[in-house]
Amino acid sequence: MRHIFSIPGGCAAFICIVFLQTMHASDPAGALHWTSEVDSWFVNKKSPWLMPGSRNSTFTLDGKQAVLSLTNGGLAIVDLRDQMVRTVIDFSLILGHDGAEPDSIAVSPLGLIAAAFPNRHEVLLIDQKKMRVLERIKTSFIPMGLRFSPLGKFLFMGEQRDKHAWSSIYSIQKREYLLSRITPMVCDISRDDRYIYLYDETKNSLRWILTDTLQTVRDCNLSAIAPVGEPHTIKVLRDHRIAMGFLGSLVISDRYLERVVLTHIAPENAGAVSFIEPSHDNRFLIFGSRGSLSVLSLVNNLSEPLSIPAGAGSVSTYPNGNYILYTDQASGSARIMRITIPSRYGD
Repeated sequence: MRHIFSIPGGCAAFICIVFLQTMHASDPAGALHWTSEVDSWFVNKKSPWLMPGSRNSTFTLDGKQAVLSLTNGGLAIVDLRDQMVRTVIDFSLILGHDGAEPDSIAVSPLGLIAAAFPNRHEVLLIDQKKMRVLERIKTSFIPMGLRFSPLGKFLFMGEQRDKHAWSSIYSIQKREYLLSRITPMVCDISRDDRYIYLYDETKNSLRWILTDTLQTVRDCNLSAIAPVGEPHTIKVLRDHRIAMGFLGSLVISDRYLERVVLTHIAPENAGAVSFIEPSHDNRFLIFGSRGSLSVLSLVNNLSEPLSIPAGAGSVSTYPNGNYILYTDQASGSARIMRITIPSRYGD
């Protein structure tokens, strides 16, 4: 459909025509807005997005699918737009027994899926397209938490689910451990996978460690910018700022740890902030601890409790919009809910 305007200057008129034509083509229904895969579900189905029989869940990085750990021992890749199940792998065949339900799963930008299982000292690396096991990573502990680095070069493994403290960091390319400690490490990695930011409790400092040589290139004392106490979690945000969770508060510094850009007091009785998950556009983040999560606006420093069932876990933010995916352990289902960012005006 063409729209002609009487605007002085042919260039401006041409831009308006092309803009409306493009908008119309991208949205045949004529609603004049672009929709993500999750938007399409809620607009077309007009019903909650949930998948029963799920134990753990996470989004794929392109925002088109969800990877679900199933209660029957399988792993499924599901389209977000229509809940069509694309691929399933049966872990009972791989591990040789029934009840092989992954405790934790993670998706890599390199096309890998990592899966950890109860009472097993190993992590499986799976080819996402072929759905076959590429590697079995042996561990000295039973892994409960998994996360890939931003570029997928490293796999973080922890002994606790929904807590960002890690026992080991594994190099995917070299097929060897980069760092491993008995006491879980409070650490994170830069967006380019070049530096590890590791908390040193003996100095109350944050060490910058090169991932290729393990050389410490910088040691930043936290006493000048952080409250009293040690951080329980560290998270590098998508704009390279560094978020740190403490007992009863959350602090965000610039990328060089030279100044604090935001301090937020956690809700009363919230305890230690051990979980931080930023949104795709850094407008908000989910923070807190398991069973007590809140959503914080990074625009106005306001927060509200996150209305999800008690005991819900595997919380992840959507790559293409203001949604989260979580697993309701009580009902055994994966659910997607829209996030309303806290505002002073209630809108």
